[in-house]
Amino acid sequence: MTPCLSARHCPSELWPILAPAERCSSLGVLGAENFELPGKQGGSKLLTVGFNASAWMYLLVNIFSWRQAGTGQSHEMRVIFRWLSAISQQLLHAYFIFDGPDRPQLKRGKDIVCSSGLRLLAQRFQELLTAFGFNWHVAPGEAEAELAYLQSLRLVDAVATPYNDALLFGATCIIRSIPHIGRYEDVYIYSPDAIEKHASLEWGDLLLVALMSCTDDNDGHRWCSVEVARRLAYYGFGRTLVDAAVSFQFVEFMNFVAKWRIDVCKVLKTDPQSLLGGRHHELARIIEEERIEFPDPAILAMYLLPLTSWSDRRSPITTTTSRQPDLQSVAAFCLQRLSWSPAAVQSELMDVCAGTVMRALLQLPGNADSEGLQCGLQVMSYSYDELLPTYKISVPSQPLAVPRLDVDPSHVAHPSPPGEHSNSDTFFEMEIPAIVLEYARPDLVRGSALSSWPSCVELEGEDARVRSPDLVVSDVAALSPEPWAVDLTVGGSLSAGVHDSMSED
Repeated sequence: MTPCLSARHCPSELWPILAPAERCSSLGVLGAENFELPGKQGGSKLLTVGFNASAWMYLLVNIFSWRQAGTGQSHEMRVIFRWLSAISQQLLHAYFIFDGPDRPQLKRGKDIVCSSGLRLLAQRFQELLTAFGFNWHVAPGEAEAELAYLQSLRLVDAVATPYNDALLFGATCIIRSIPHIGRYEDVYIYSPDAIEKHASLEWGDLLLVALMSCTDDNDGHRWCSVEVARRLAYYGFGRTLVDAAVSFQFVEFMNFVAKWRIDVCKVLKTDPQSLLGGRHHELARIIEEERIEFPDPAILAMYLLPLTSWSDRRSPITTTTSRQPDLQSVAAFCLQRLSWSPAAVQSELMDVCAGTVMRALLQLPGNADSEGLQCGLQVMSYSYDELLPTYKISVPSQPLAVPRLDVDPSHVAHPSPPGEHSNSDTFFEMEIPAIVLEYARPDLVRGSALSSWPSCVELEGEDARVRSPDLVVSDVAALSPEPWAVDLTVGGSLSAGVHDSMSED
C-alpha cells in the first residue's frame, strides 16, 4: 500500500511561513515581464507555465455540490472554460498535468474521490484543453511531482498550483494560483532566492516542516506545530537530513538517522541557540517514545525520488508550447458536450476570440490568419498602467474564422460592440499588452512601446487625439521588486502519455 504523505493532510500549512517571500502579481504582468522580443538568436520567447489540472478539478468538486459536480455538464466545466479563456489571453504557454493512477489514495485529506463523474470531468477537461490549443498529459503518479520534474528539465519555467506539494518535490519557482469562479488572474510568486532571503528557508527546511507537522491518521491532530518545526529547521536539521538521504546508501543512512534523532531531541530539550523560543521536553519525548519511525525513509524517498514519466528513463515529452484556440472545435464542444444554446456559445466565444487574436499576433500556429490580422490591425486608444500598459485595438474578424451560429444577434452580449468599416467587414475590439503591439506591428510604434511614450501611434476614430508628452511608459521589468528570471536555480480515455495538440493539424 502506498503510504500517505504528511503534507497531503495539511497542504496549505507552508504558505503562512512563506508569506515573507511571496510577491503578489497577475498572470498578465508576469507574462509581460518575461516576454522576450525577437533578437539576434531568432523569434520571441514566451513564459512557459505548468498547471496542475487535477487541482482545478478537486477545487471545483469541493465548491459545487456533489449532486451537480463531476458530471462534465454542470457548473465546473463552465468555470474551467472561463479560466482557459483567460489564460489564452496571457503572454505565456500553458501546459497541463493530470494526476495518474498511482497517485496516493489519500491526498489533502478528502480530495481524491474515485468516481465515474470525476473521470468524465477529466475527459471533458482534456477535450477542452485540446480545443484551446493547450498540450497536456496524465502523469503516472502525482501531478505536482511531474511538474517539479518538468521544471528541473527546463520544459516549464514555473509551476502554477494552489498546493505547496511542488515545493516539497523540488520545484524552484511556484506560481500560487488563487482562481476565482469568474476569473483566473491573481497569483503569488515564490522563488528559491526569495524564500531563502526573506523566509530563511531552503528545500530541506521545508521538508522537515512538512514531516514534523503532519496530522495523525487516527485523530487528525498534529504531533508538532508548524511554528516549532520551522524554528527547529533553523538549526539545519532538514538540510543535513536531505544531504544524507541523497548521499548515503540505506544502511549508512539509517545509522545517520539514529544519531540525527538524538541530536534533534537534545536541541528540543535545551535550545542552545535560543532559536526555538523555549524548551520542548514533551516533543522530544514524543519523538523518542511514540514517533520511532520519524523520519520515515519511505516518505523521504517519495519526495526525493517520486514516480514520474521519466522514472523508467524515457523522455516522453518533447514540447510544452501551445497554439491558437480552434474556434470551430471550441464552439462544437460547447454545443455538443455542454449543451449550451447557440446564443450562450456566441457570447462565450468573444473571450476565446480575444485569446485567438493574442496568439495569432504572437504568430503561434492555428487557423486564424496572422498576416491578415496584423495588416488590418488598427489602434483605438492607449491605457497607461505602470505594470501593464495596454492598447485597445480593432482587428478584422474575417481572419479569425469565427464559426457561424444560428442565433439572433440581439441575444448576444458583446464585450466591445464590433464596428463596421467601409468594406463591410466586421471588426473585433479588444485590449492587448503594449509589448504585443511592439512585437506584432512595430511600424505603428516608433521607438519602444515599453521605454517611451508612443506619441506616434496611429490611432483610429475619436481616440485619435494628442496625448500629453509628459507621461512616460515605464519598463515593466524594472518595476518588479526584483527581476524575475525564468531560470531560477512553477474525447479519449484517461490514457497516459503526451497529448500534443500541435500534431492535429
